[in-house]
Amino acid sequence: MSKQMTQLDTDWLPLAELYQIPEQGCLFILVNDDLLLVGREGENVHCFEAKCPHLGYSLELGQVNGDSITCPFHKYRFSLKDGHCRNAICDNLTRYEVKIENQHAFVKFNR
Repeated sequence: MSKQMTQLDTDWLPLAELYQIPEQGCLFILVNDDLLLVGREGENVHCFEAKCPHLGYSLELGQVNGDSITCPFHKYRFSLKDGHCRNAICDNLTRYEVKIENQHAFVKFNR
């Protein structure tokens, strides 16, 4: 990586290089013991907590279809672009801010 992260950037943690994040589907990445769900459209990367907001179950075994993921437990379907629940009255996925630098994706993740 050509740019050094500064002290002000300490909340930004590396996710992956852009080529590692599939444009169709998603990638699950463990960051500080938290599983994150990462999707991409071209240079736009979207990152969410990988838990269904309904009962907190992991989405890791969820079915990806196009730009959405379906919770394997209660079939709630969430957008991989904005985290909105598409087929039920349910909270949206918790979303995290992402930035791209030199073809690397970073997430603003401070817990």
